[in-house]
Amino acid sequence: MTTLNTAAEKHHVTAKRSNALARVLLARKVNLLLAKMGQALNMSAMALTK
Repeated sequence: MTTLNTAAEKHHVTAKRSNALARVLLARKVNLLLAKMGQALNMSAMALTK
């Protein structure tokens, strides 16, 4: 019974870890997109001011 319990706990920990990892990757993707959008806006603003 204890082995089952520890296995379940391990699985729970790995699930938590992968969830956190997915969240980090998603945040990176969003940051990258925002950076690209910001660059595009800066480019267009510069083009308009010129």
